[in-house]
Amino acid sequence: MCPEYPGRGRRFTNPLANSIDALTNDMMNELQEVLKEDDDYHLFGHSLGGIVAYELTLQIQQSPYKTPQSVFISSSHAPNKREETSLKSHLSDSELITTLKQIGGLKQEALNHPELLELVLPIIRADLTLNEHYQNQKKHHYPALLPRFMAWMIL
Repeated sequence: MCPEYPGRGRRFTNPLANSIDALTNDMMNELQEVLKEDDDYHLFGHSLGGIVAYELTLQIQQSPYKTPQSVFISSSHAPNKREETSLKSHLSDSELITTLKQIGGLKQEALNHPELLELVLPIIRADLTLNEHYQNQKKHHYPALLPRFMAWMIL
């Protein structure tokens, strides 16, 4: 199963999440639609999805569902090691596009289509806002989770 965030893919018409908690709750609802309480499964989160996978695992621990067999995280700072980034939600469109080009975050094909940029820039900006406002409040949960986190890549 590959759940989709609101505002993307088949859920493009859904409003974008306004907090990591809202996004995590949404992902929990998506999981509950397809998982049984005793199913074995794994979670993978890339970039901002790493934080979502971490928070989702914490939420799952408080539910009747089994915790994931493993949680794989890539291209994301650990929740307790958040660092500044040049990507900021408040950048103008041109500044954001320039920064994304510098880090390889947008392909030239996308840059050649202003209509596509009109669709993706609000999504990128929303993700940046979520990242900027995320604060890990659950540090005491780490010992229970450490064996499950298999591939956290500290950038």
